[in-house]
Amino acid sequence: MTLPRPTILALLLFLLGVAVLLPGISQITGITGKDEYLLGLRTPMHMIEGGHGWLPWLDGEPRLKKPPLIYWLGKVRYETFGISLFSGRIIGVLFASLLSVVSGLIAWFLFRDKKALIFTGLVVLGSVGVMIDGRRLMLDIPVAALSALAILFLLQWLGNGKNVYAIGSGAALGLAFLVKGPVAFFFYFAAVVALIVSSSGSKSLLRKSWVGGLSVIFVFVLVAVPWFIYIYLEYPELLAETFSAEVGERELFNISLSPA
Repeated sequence: MTLPRPTILALLLFLLGVAVLLPGISQITGITGKDEYLLGLRTPMHMIEGGHGWLPWLDGEPRLKKPPLIYWLGKVRYETFGISLFSGRIIGVLFASLLSVVSGLIAWFLFRDKKALIFTGLVVLGSVGVMIDGRRLMLDIPVAALSALAILFLLQWLGNGKNVYAIGSGAALGLAFLVKGPVAFFFYFAAVVALIVSSSGSKSLLRKSWVGGLSVIFVFVLVAVPWFIYIYLEYPELLAETFSAEVGERELFNISLSPA
């Protein structure tokens, strides 16, 4: 007995993810946290109340600590289907299901084994982090799903050389950047380093057209940069203040070799 095609398996895996994660997301007794309750669910509401479409808005002022993509999606959902827990959290359900599918497809692409696709997808879907954050309006699952999609397109480009996949990789990486910023690079370039370290991966990278590589960069910039340019031009002082606060909170440049 032969297994169905990978595309059919991927669709079934996606539908399974939705079926598993969907029940109960509209209940106020569901798992939540301060980031979802105070930020994720409320920011799109305040954008609607203030008539802000391009800029995340919260408690009477622009919210620049995180990029806007999830808040845009939340706003569209609220405006289309009404403000509710379901409208917000369905975004997390769909991205978690996408993460499961893309992880499975990466396994299939690497091993050409449909059982690997099923196993990997189910392991990701059944992990604690996905089962919890996949039922909330949070940033971690969407950035992971879009980064994984960028990696899948990268593998497809390396596999057949079609630049359309390089374009898809750049677009997905740009969207991941618009979810949570530079953390998307860590996911993506970890995969690139893994390919370079592996002998077959390094040979594939060296053989690829420079046009495809430039396409990844160009499309990424085209997708990710315009919003940041807009913020820089319209809110330079607030952007500088937010950046300084973020650096200070994370102590990014506070490197010390001596014990505290």
